[in-house]
Amino acid sequence: MILSVIVAFRNRELRRVQNFLDSLAAQTMQDFELIFIDQGSDSAVSSPVKQVVQGVSNSHYIYNDSEGLLFNKSQALNIGIRVARGKYLMIADIDSVFLPDFFSSLVARLSPGQFITHNALYLPEELERVTTKEITENKYFDKCIENFIGVCTASAEAFSLINGYDEFYTGWGGEDDDIIRRLKLGGYRHEHVPAKVMLMYHQWHPSRAPKEPSLWYLTMTRHLFQQKQAKVEQPAWGKMIDAQERPALHFYRDGSYKSGVQLNFSESSGHLCYNNFIEGFFNLDRSGVAFIDYPFSTTAPPRRKRTLFGGGGKEESMSTLLTKEKVSDFVEYFLAINRDLILDYYLRISSSNLLLVLSRK
Repeated sequence: MILSVIVAFRNRELRRVQNFLDSLAAQTMQDFELIFIDQGSDSAVSSPVKQVVQGVSNSHYIYNDSEGLLFNKSQALNIGIRVARGKYLMIADIDSVFLPDFFSSLVARLSPGQFITHNALYLPEELERVTTKEITENKYFDKCIENFIGVCTASAEAFSLINGYDEFYTGWGGEDDDIIRRLKLGGYRHEHVPAKVMLMYHQWHPSRAPKEPSLWYLTMTRHLFQQKQAKVEQPAWGKMIDAQERPALHFYRDGSYKSGVQLNFSESSGHLCYNNFIEGFFNLDRSGVAFIDYPFSTTAPPRRKRTLFGGGGKEESMSTLLTKEKVSDFVEYFLAINRDLILDYYLRISSSNLLLVLSRK
């Protein structure tokens, strides 16, 4: 088999998946397999997605039980790299829509000593619900903006020699730039193809890029530019997650986490607001279980701030609760930098609260 197409997925719309699959089915070159890694989607999403993926010839749907863990795209892609059978591996994006001659053009360009990346034509919000058939027929050149997309193709040997994608990266960003840097360090020649040379589109969705760099994003950026070797040291790269080995997930599902140690934030402590949480975690016994169920700040009636002389001052909110953005930023950073100390965790963030269940190593 000449080509394996590998894509990572979690909790995205079914129509987006269908557009991606429809563009694969329409390829003029069909000597490829699809390896679809579902990285812990909720059951309401994973069940219908599994059904449509398995309806595609030569496809492999793999569910990695990472529900409640930070999204680790690198790990998902590495699982696919480990099981792929193609001579060349194309790391795809679930937002991609490929025009029918894309794969044939790609294979014609490939050689063992190189890797290929791409720009895509980004569809605007007004075309959010457009179908693959409509994209193929109308092209929409005048409505799209061209930009980089994280689609990368190299030989299976190249990915194996550098130990795949770096699983240090979680959440949004980093792994695409990292794989390019390390393949170059490994001596592979880089070809970057403009979107209109090989037509590929990106389906619109709201941007997931942080408006401001979070603590964890800055940590990942530091890691990216410190990397000076092609091969990343990660002996267990591409390892599947077994739900039977996830105590925090088990405690969440049966509700028994509520008998564990309750952690908290100190909203009124200013820059010390997370200290109680951090101390509580490090005081846990080995295999101990803790949780925090935290409601986010809501808008409260303003109060009048007193001045030195008792007069009216600037209005400020009565709410002392931390915002969703601040708590999410801290928790993402805490979980990522302490991964070697955490046996398992389950994280769920909604518009109103954060629930985190932790189990210490």
